[in-house]
Amino acid sequence: MSDNPTEPIHLAPERKRKIANSLKEKLLEQRREELAQEAAEQAAKDNGNNILEKTKDF
Repeated sequence: MSDNPTEPIHLAPERKRKIANSLKEKLLEQRREELAQEAAEQAAKDNGNNILEKTKDF
């Protein structure tokens, strides 16, 4: 193994593919969680605005 940590590690193509797919899945899952959180926050905000709209005449 090299002393240079940025030097690529030589792996078999199938192993590289598995690692890449695993990383891609982790990134996709992270993005899904971020989008779900954003959607939940927006829904809460929209719901709050709807309540304010419905009650502003009182």
